[in-house]
Amino acid sequence: MTEKLFDIKIGYASPKNPIAVASMAGITDSKFANGFANAGLIILGGYNLDKPTNEAARKEVERGRTE
Repeated sequence: MTEKLFDIKIGYASPKNPIAVASMAGITDSKFANGFANAGLIILGGYNLDKPTNEAARKEVERGRTE
C-alpha cells in the first residue's frame, strides 16, 4: 500500500497513525516515550483541549514560559 492510510494533521505535523499516548502519572521522559515508539503522537507534559486551558497557556507564555 503506497497511499496514506490516515490523513491527520496537527498544525504542521502529520502523525503516522491515530494513536496518541499521554502519561497520566507524571512520568513523561524519553524512557516513557521510547516505550511507545509506534504511536502516532506521544505527549510529554501538559496539553490544552479547551478555551479556558488555552487562555491559561497564553497567559503563561506572556509571563515568559517557553516549554
